[in-house]
Amino acid sequence: MPGSGCTSTSGLPTTAGTAGWHFTGQEELADAIADGLAASKRGDEETATARLGRAVALAHQAGNTETARLLARVVDVLDEAAGTVALKRKVDAADEMALDTRSTKTVRRSPGQG
Repeated sequence: MPGSGCTSTSGLPTTAGTAGWHFTGQEELADAIADGLAASKRGDEETATARLGRAVALAHQAGNTETARLLARVVDVLDEAAGTVALKRKVDAADEMALDTRSTKTVRRSPGQG
């Protein structure tokens, strides 16, 4: 897209496009975690597994090791890249709260980190 600032002439994302992807990727990660935890609380294991699995895959793709570590406390990760998980039968409430809090925390990034 000439003039958009989001892609180069090669069609690859530029810095502006990458920063935008990072924001939307983090937003999707936070939504997946929130949806998965809410589904788990209401007993919807299918949705919880799917959404938390998506969160695992997104955290892996983003290199977000802290969130991946917290997710591993509430799900058994079978394939990180594919987002294949199994819900843990016994989850410590503190671990669930830490994951929920982390998923809603705004992380400010300095210029050049995006």
